Amino acid sequence: MIEQVANLLDRCRSKNDTVMPPTELFNEGWLLRVVLDWYSHQQNLDSPFAFERGAKWYSEGRLSSPFLARERSDPCAETHTHADGVIGHFKVRKRSEIKPNKSATQLVVVEAKLGSGLDPKTKNAPDYEQAARNVGCLAHIAHKAGINPADLTSFAFYVVAPKAQVDKGKFKSLVTKSSIEKKVKERALNYGKENEWYEKVFLPFLNVMCVKLITWEDILNDMESSVAGTEYRAFYDKCINFVK
Repeated sequence: MIEQVANLLDRCRSKNDTVMPPTELFNEGWLLRVVLDWYSHQQNLDSPFAFERGAKWYSEGRLSSPFLARERSDPCAETHTHADGVIGHFKVRKRSEIKPNKSATQLVVVEAKLGSGLDPKTKNAPDYEQAARNVGCLAHIAHKAGINPADLTSFAFYVVAPKAQVDKGKFKSLVTKSSIEKKVKERALNYGKENEWYEKVFLPFLNVMCVKLITWEDILNDMESSVAGTEYRAFYDKCINFVK
């Protein structure tokens, strides 16, 4: 059965033979998965995606929000956030919920983009965009796990996008600590959380977090040193082609 699934996905490469839209395979989700899998097998690599000892990765994990519903039909609440990729020391609970280990030293969330931008809002919070939402959830789950911010040696939120989009400034104003700090503060106040949560929980984690834009091209430069480097580049080119 697994071989059959692999064969069906492989047929996405052929315009005349494919039995599904090629974007079922050639998309940012699969691109990120092969990237994270590659990095997970590398050692002594100087990269934002370097895996610490004992770290693993997971795709489409659910991050609990500090702004979950307090009652049915809570007008200020939101649901869990789905992370494109998570790297670090954690367990995957029921319904793919990510629960960091209390002893975790690495916890990284990656948002992958090819053609689209960051989601500009949450249903009940029109100004709470995707970068701020991910960072708010990341700080929340780390705090709930009992992690001391000072113990985190690799704690980050990365947005990965094509160099052409990054150079045009498509994400620049949103993927910054100052923008995220402002929007999480507004979200906390509108939700009804007291300043104590923002100041005593969120800010200490934000202060030790790395927030950064990374291009797919920079990642591919790392991967091109491997035997299958040209294959990764070809896969990326197909993904870019199909999102145009």
